[in-house]
Amino acid sequence: PEEDARVVIHEGLGEVLSILNPVMQHYSALQSPDIFTAARNLIAMIKDHDYEEDMTAQNVRDFCDAIDQLALTFSSSVSEYLMGDMGPQLVMDLKTKSMNNISSEERIVSHDQTESVRMSPEEIDAILVGLDKGLSLALQRAKVWSRYIADVITYIERKTQLELDYAKNLSRLANAVQNSLKKEVFLPLQSVYCTALAQDVEFASNLQATQAVLHTHKFVEPLTLRRTEHDKVYKSVKEQWHRECKKMNDSVTNLRKAYSHYLNRQQDHERARDLALKADGEKQEKRRKAEEEAMHKAAEAETTYKACVAEANYRQQQLFKVKGELLAKIREQIQLCDQVLKDVTMEYFKLYNIVLSPLPLQYQTLCESSRNYQPGSQYAEYVRRLPGTNASCQPEVFVFEPYMQGQKSSSSGEARKESFHSNGSASDNLHSPEGSPVISPRR
Repeated sequence: PEEDARVVIHEGLGEVLSILNPVMQHYSALQSPDIFTAARNLIAMIKDHDYEEDMTAQNVRDFCDAIDQLALTFSSSVSEYLMGDMGPQLVMDLKTKSMNNISSEERIVSHDQTESVRMSPEEIDAILVGLDKGLSLALQRAKVWSRYIADVITYIERKTQLELDYAKNLSRLANAVQNSLKKEVFLPLQSVYCTALAQDVEFASNLQATQAVLHTHKFVEPLTLRRTEHDKVYKSVKEQWHRECKKMNDSVTNLRKAYSHYLNRQQDHERARDLALKADGEKQEKRRKAEEEAMHKAAEAETTYKACVAEANYRQQQLFKVKGELLAKIREQIQLCDQVLKDVTMEYFKLYNIVLSPLPLQYQTLCESSRNYQPGSQYAEYVRRLPGTNASCQPEVFVFEPYMQGQKSSSSGEARKESFHSNGSASDNLHSPEGSPVISPRR
């Protein structure tokens, strides 16, 4: 039956395209013009075939040839890809944007892709530890990273909302127009536009689902959680570093005070000793006791000064140690954040690739279907399928009907119509009131 053949053939075409599309999307290098041409020819042949007629042997051969041509071009493209024979010109032809159209402002070398000497974590920490402001620089970079991620999250959130609104509006529009387009038949490119609208509905649905997962667990949520944890670590490191720096500054301040006090006590001891050497008699004993007291105070000041030196050295070593630990902590945190950013970014572009990659082939197919349309063919098909087109219809012949005495005028459309359809045979033998014969209308 006609409908069974149509359904079976279209189901087979759908299976072929469902296998071909994912492969072409995943391996973009296989997207050669020959494959597109073979696929378009097969689609056009299936679409234009008259299913009301019986399937002849020639039709079967044509279908098989089209399928074989598609299989041959696909296998050839795969072989060239595996053998590395894909020419640079083909790669350039597949570009959606010519390098000649790229403005000089767009020719920016990405720092992510520039070659750099790989450094071990220990080497990175050692460089920053050796700098006086190494930790400050690391903290500053961590703060810059947080602001950068905040901007990325803001962009994705706003873009997601815009895409979501667009998808909803597109779905409503496509559904409304689709119902209107299907009310009549035999309209030019009706199947093309119905297919385009169906694809828009499917695209809008996929886009909404994509935006939903991007706004939650695929992008925004994990990156926001990572940024929150990053900011906590940043704040903790900054506070700990400030505490250690304060301890170091306090120890240095105490050291300076102890040194000044030590100098004063040593000077006092020297003066007391000089006075004791010059004194005699009763003053000598008094000066000797003053010298001993000054000596004890100088010894105490020296002990305090030495303790402050030891404390300052300890704090200096402790500060150096804590600096290395905090730098390692910042580095590890940035590495974790970079990993999360990498994962969500890959997921982001992967999802968009899944949603958008079918569009070029779909639009190309619709373009070819439109190119193959013959203007006026649908109108001709409409006329051909009108009921009663096989019955011949002769034009009406109107005849003259003379006036007869006593004839009443008729307002009835049917009576007038019968009179108009009369051929005058009923009045051939009638005479006019003057006695002259009635002229036959067939003259």
